[in-house]
Amino acid sequence: MRDFIMCQNRGKEVISAFADSNPPMNTNHSEADCRQRGLSLWTSPAWRMFWLSVGLVAVQRLLLLVAAVHQSVQRHLPLGLRQLFIGGYAHWDSSWFIQIAQNGYTRELQTAFWPLYPAMMHMLHLFSGISYRATGVAVSLVFFVAALQWFGLAVAEVFDRKTAYLAMTLLAFFPTSYYFVAVYSESLFIALSAAVLYFARVQRFGFASMAVLLAALTRNTGILLVGILAVEVVRSQGNGWRFWTGQWWKVAKWTWLSVLWPILGLSLYLFWLHLRFHHFLAFLTAEHHWKRHFMWPWWSFEQTLHKLFTASLGPWYRQYYSLEAASFLFALVGIVLGWKYIRLSATQVAWWLYLVLVTFVAATDPSARDYLLSFPRFALMLLPAFAFLAAWLRPRWLQGLVLFVFAVTLYHLGGLFYIGRWIA
Repeated sequence: MRDFIMCQNRGKEVISAFADSNPPMNTNHSEADCRQRGLSLWTSPAWRMFWLSVGLVAVQRLLLLVAAVHQSVQRHLPLGLRQLFIGGYAHWDSSWFIQIAQNGYTRELQTAFWPLYPAMMHMLHLFSGISYRATGVAVSLVFFVAALQWFGLAVAEVFDRKTAYLAMTLLAFFPTSYYFVAVYSESLFIALSAAVLYFARVQRFGFASMAVLLAALTRNTGILLVGILAVEVVRSQGNGWRFWTGQWWKVAKWTWLSVLWPILGLSLYLFWLHLRFHHFLAFLTAEHHWKRHFMWPWWSFEQTLHKLFTASLGPWYRQYYSLEAASFLFALVGIVLGWKYIRLSATQVAWWLYLVLVTFVAATDPSARDYLLSFPRFALMLLPAFAFLAAWLRPRWLQGLVLFVFAVTLYHLGGLFYIGRWIA
């Protein structure tokens, strides 16, 4: 905008000079500068990330469209545009979000699904009049683009642009990334998480604080992002970690309010849960419906492997448990690779700790018979793992191999999800 105003002012100077029959010698240069600056607004790193994000979403969506048509033809299912783009991506937990968007929270069981995503669905429905299924898909697609862009910008700040491009591509074609175009909150949560990574890194703490709060209202692990924000606040002060000294707080001043606001905002939501359902942590009680309970992550992984290799399983269940084990291994690989980079900066330390915490939380909440239930979907939250993997994947052939495996698996699972035969 500043460049645009400068160009306007220069244009006025040119017109005035022409009227005085005394044209300035640098008119052509000024106009060229204006054109160059206008062009730079569209070719800046942020815009490049945006257009790459749009391209990745388009290609991923095309891949899923082909997979959906393939499954429909193979199983003699009817084809239609509404089904191909909306109906086929409103399965399983989508019904919970649609119910909340339509009627609000009427049962304590619904509190397992956090409010921001259905609230956006409801507002878009009121504004546009389209169905709740369509609003859910629309919100997911928009924030899918935003997630890739903000994630790419964050990785470029911490590593480099090539690593950022690869990390974005790995995330876009991860085997369970079909949730990014479904009536699920994955796109919204990943977008807000990536926004925290980026805005905290570039010291836009107001935006980062708001993103943490919104992420905390999208999923229970969102509040863990406050740790990344806190580390970046300390890093920006250049005053070390001696927070017990008066000088430390003198330098900090009001910056730490950005860390406290998300905690306060989440506390207000928990207080509302108490008023509505007489329980501050109603969302934890609601998880009992799915027979979830605490189990140490190494036991969850061990039980999954035991069932995979010793139980008598059909082909479908063998695929299911294999994906769960592979997703957990992906998280472990991210943690191991991340250890290589934590000595480089405080930012990498914060990303690595967040990766460990989210992996721990996601793997310690199994159901009665499925020890890594939903972990393949939860793996999408592990943004630092994608960044660390992209930084490590230097050989081109290895990058291509990993992306090929991701895309083929996405094609297979995305087609099964479309026809309602698969959930992760």
